[in-house]
Amino acid sequence: MISANVPTLAGGASNEASVLKGARIQQIVMQNRLPTVTLTQTGGANLQQQFRVFHKGGGNFRGQALQSKAIIPSCCVVFGSSTAGGAYTPGMSDYVIMIKNQAQVYLGGPPLVKMATGEVVDGESLGGADMHSRISGLSDQLASDEYDGINKAREWVAHLNWEQEGKLPQRHLLGKYEEPYYSSEELLGLVSANIRIPFDATEVIIRLVDGSRWSPFKPDYGVNLICGWSFIHGIPVGILANNNVIFNQEANKATQFVQLCNMKNTPLIFLQNITGFMVGKLYEEEGIIKAGSRFINAISNSTVPAITIMMGASFGAGNYAMCGRAYEPRFLFSWPNSKCSVMGAEQLTGVLDLVARQAAARAKQTVDEELLTKRKDMFQASVEAEANVYYTSSRILDDGIIDPRDTRSVIGFCLSVCYNNHVQGGNIYGSNKEGTITHSIVLKDRPTFVAFTTAGYPSSDDTVEILLALERGGADVIELGIPFTDALTGGPVIQFASAQSIKRGTDISTILQMVRTARSRGLKIPVVLMGYYNSVLAYGEDALVYDSKEAGVNGYILVDLPPEESHNFRCNCYKHGLAFIPLIAPTTPDKRIELLVTLADSFIYVLAGPTLDGVLPATVSRIKRHTSVPLVVEFNVSSREQFLKAASHVDGVAIGSRVLELVKEAFESDKSSLTDVVDKYVAEINGQKKSIQAAGVTSLNIGDVSTHKVFSPDEMKSFYHMHTRFGDFGGAYVPEILVDCLAQLEKCFVNAMNDPSFKSEFESYYDYISRPSQLQLANRLSEEVGGARIWLKREDLNHTGSHKINNAVGQILLAKRLGKKRIVAETGAGQHGVATATVCAKFGLECCIYMGEEDCRRQALNVFRMKMLGATVVAVKEGTRTLKDAVNAAMGDWVMNISTTHFLVGSAIGPHPFPKIVREFQSVIGKETKRQMLEKAGKLPDAVVACVGGGSNAIGMFHTFIEEKTVRIVGVEAGGDGVDTKKHAATLTLGTPGVFHGTRTYLLQDNNGQIAETTCISAGLDYPGVGPEHSYLKETGRAEYRVANDAQCLTGFRKMTQLEGIIPALESSHAIYAGIELAKELPKSKDIVICLSGRGDKDMHNVAEVLPKLGPQIGWDLRF
Repeated sequence: MISANVPTLAGGASNEASVLKGARIQQIVMQNRLPTVTLTQTGGANLQQQFRVFHKGGGNFRGQALQSKAIIPSCCVVFGSSTAGGAYTPGMSDYVIMIKNQAQVYLGGPPLVKMATGEVVDGESLGGADMHSRISGLSDQLASDEYDGINKAREWVAHLNWEQEGKLPQRHLLGKYEEPYYSSEELLGLVSANIRIPFDATEVIIRLVDGSRWSPFKPDYGVNLICGWSFIHGIPVGILANNNVIFNQEANKATQFVQLCNMKNTPLIFLQNITGFMVGKLYEEEGIIKAGSRFINAISNSTVPAITIMMGASFGAGNYAMCGRAYEPRFLFSWPNSKCSVMGAEQLTGVLDLVARQAAARAKQTVDEELLTKRKDMFQASVEAEANVYYTSSRILDDGIIDPRDTRSVIGFCLSVCYNNHVQGGNIYGSNKEGTITHSIVLKDRPTFVAFTTAGYPSSDDTVEILLALERGGADVIELGIPFTDALTGGPVIQFASAQSIKRGTDISTILQMVRTARSRGLKIPVVLMGYYNSVLAYGEDALVYDSKEAGVNGYILVDLPPEESHNFRCNCYKHGLAFIPLIAPTTPDKRIELLVTLADSFIYVLAGPTLDGVLPATVSRIKRHTSVPLVVEFNVSSREQFLKAASHVDGVAIGSRVLELVKEAFESDKSSLTDVVDKYVAEINGQKKSIQAAGVTSLNIGDVSTHKVFSPDEMKSFYHMHTRFGDFGGAYVPEILVDCLAQLEKCFVNAMNDPSFKSEFESYYDYISRPSQLQLANRLSEEVGGARIWLKREDLNHTGSHKINNAVGQILLAKRLGKKRIVAETGAGQHGVATATVCAKFGLECCIYMGEEDCRRQALNVFRMKMLGATVVAVKEGTRTLKDAVNAAMGDWVMNISTTHFLVGSAIGPHPFPKIVREFQSVIGKETKRQMLEKAGKLPDAVVACVGGGSNAIGMFHTFIEEKTVRIVGVEAGGDGVDTKKHAATLTLGTPGVFHGTRTYLLQDNNGQIAETTCISAGLDYPGVGPEHSYLKETGRAEYRVANDAQCLTGFRKMTQLEGIIPALESSHAIYAGIELAKELPKSKDIVICLSGRGDKDMHNVAEVLPKLGPQIGWDLRF
């Protein structure tokens, strides 16, 4: 480490800034064990700043002493006069070189000596280099001139025999590492001087790391914080980079990642562009303070070297968590655009305004608006100035401002410096785990205790021990949960346990082995598997029932397999003597209860609803009018008192959440106590002071299966009035609580379709929607392509900017007929959310929109529009935080608020009757297109093309032409990074049939029936399923489905924008690209119509984010 005074500035005297810089130098020296060379010429403290210098400056001398104690060598080369405090720098150095006839070192110069003692002496005699070399011995070497002094310092360094205590990798020492594939010059095009303009930190990372290659950590969890491992200059690093505000998942992810890097002794690189932690009621309830505290705790206790780069915003606790100056990174550098403050200047000013107004209100005074405005302006200007990087850098809050293009070199150099000291991680704890909740079942002569646990959580071996502990404690039946990626019911504890179990590779085969093992060790009580049908379907119904019987399973509860859909599975269960346990909800009508009780062969599972009082007694009374079969209630019971209260109405009570919470707590604190905790809790619920050694129930008492009535599929499906399927696809695979609601919705829809006044009312809103939408010939695009004429169905000109308004208006009218006052909806790109919020505002209904957190980020403008329209927007943080998770959350809300709420499904997905309802209201697209083509072209189109995610705009365009055999039907799916990768949303192209979100359709899923994650440029197509009618059209060959990857989508986007002056939605751009390619295949006499389903205003941010990556692939450079 080399430092020097600046003698031309106040004679090298130390001011406050130089004292702060000196302290920082010593911190770097100590952290990295760096020998020091100090080039000295100073007059000591700047007397005009004596107060600010004197007290802090003394610490620098102490630092020199501590450096010597740490056996870190120091050398001082004295070039000129070093007086007063400046004399202590050579005095406390290990080795001193003085320049002959220049260096003079003394505590007090000749004038001070004369004034204090009367002695007259010249400077050279008092403290010259020659004197100190010959007499005082302060100087160890006398240099003839400055050049000689520098050479002697180099000789001193050369003879130190100093070795790095950390071991640098050979690839670094030998220079055998790759430069990034992507040029650092491109960083200037990625990052804006305006920190409000976001950029993808991944694009920065791949321009810093060797070969532009890195291994992301949890890439689909907590996506606002990017973590992963790579190399810089051949040195392994762990990288944390911000893409937005920090939520719970980001904090949990970072905590675990920091721990892992400490375990592996891997230096950490922090790339800061952070506005802080998310605030709000929901996030406080979810524990954002605790999650953030764990993150900061991990950073505080991390001992591996950390290097921080300020790339943009650095506000609030986000600065702390991302290793700001207070957390002592080894090095910290800033880009010229960065800003650092407790929060943004506008936010701080807003707080000041609010405080002032509240204070005036309390004092019953009138706010002086002019004075307040002046104060606010002054305050905001002050905050802006202090947040500026040049101000913060001048206060030594970083180690310098660097050109972004130099970032890799700076980090590489700093990493090599860090290895002068040991690189050793500390024992910190970073992973953040949460619990789960769920249900259970069975009966006996006393209240039956049905205990639930998730298979594979915490591990397979632990599950076996838990099963045995539940029996020891006195559980009568065990409900063993089959983990599923996209459960529609169950709280956060269940979902967490399920996710953890899936990560550990749990599938039905391993679950059956858990049961076998437990049985071999003496488990006697019944075990019922509870889960979702898609897992069963993936395993194979026949094989599963046979293998379950062999393993020791006694029955099944399948949450989304109502009797209407369960004929084959029930037959297999009866054949092998396994119980098929029906569910009854408070919403189940008497007529259906009469049907369901005939299916019960052991007991009935009763869903209690939100409270035990009132609803449960009434539901039980209705059931008992039809059967004497024992009833087990599912409710959130945790105590003995609650257990007895619930049991006063039924034969048994299911407890799941509390069991799993105890399992989690024991696993995380003292795993050895896990089984004892479970055993004790179950005994307490049963009112026992100690474990029950003998099982109270050993079978489900399934009667003679030959007497069971097995209803035919046709008998069961008579509960619905319409056909529920499209060939083999469709149906209504839903929890029992939704069945009656769907039936009511179907009845309302059928009546509306048969009511001319409904059609008139719907069409009366066409002026509001801006229908009919235009059919436009894209003449320039057609000329560019040189093939078939391309026509555009301009759904982008509709009110709210897409086709979604068609369905939203139609379903709102149905909701009014149903008497529903509250609307919930899912949205991906935000277009359906905006349309729903719009019609709710128009009709005066409460509106709640669920949107994946990642989609909220990608479509922030639409989120703002929804909120502006009065809607509540809930960012869904579970799963991939995209469209499928929004559907899960919206359906979960609907389940909990079934009596007051209508679920306004935005796409042609979900259980019957939603696909038919959405198709009906969107079919106006195809009907208008047919009429307009006949009017404008005198013929039908030769092909119609539309993008397909869930498929609402596509089925709206296609349905009219299904019977027109001369018209080709072409759907276009999102190919993401390419169908040769796993990052796509090409469901129909690469998927397989399964059951998801209430319908049988094509899915992207693994071999175990777990839903795969999807990736694509457009949020509206980022969905692992598809409408069941599209699956039918694919299966029958009536429609063909193509794929456009992200780069091709952007090509379509660019063509439409630059040739037709129309900025399309990215969803529509997939269809545009495929339409262009199709047109090239056809002669000029042919006509194709592309459904331009939405406009692209919402996508500008997203396009700007991906252009640095995709632009070079398609030759499109918009950097400015």
